[in-house]
Amino acid sequence: VGKLVFTPKQAEDLKAKGESVILARETTSPEDVGGMWAAAGILTARGGMTSHAAVVARGWGKPCVCGCSDIVVSEVDETVIVKETQLTFRAGDVISINGATG
Repeated sequence: VGKLVFTPKQAEDLKAKGESVILARETTSPEDVGGMWAAAGILTARGGMTSHAAVVARGWGKPCVCGCSDIVVSEVDETVIVKETQLTFRAGDVISINGATG
């Protein structure tokens, strides 16, 4: 559970203020690890069980939902949109993810 953020810097800055965050990305890369470490969980639209986000999160014991093809993550607009319903989540919205079921 945490506030939705879209950049590693946002994740690091809010974590430094004591806030819990979920980092949402289209996909992750090694440049994102600071934000991934700061985040309570990671959400990506692309990837799979051997993707960067999944491997790093698993190693750190963090929840990660990756390869969620039912969403569109826009880092520019700072939104996550559920394709089927057009439900939109914006930066700062509090969400939860469950990365326990694989």
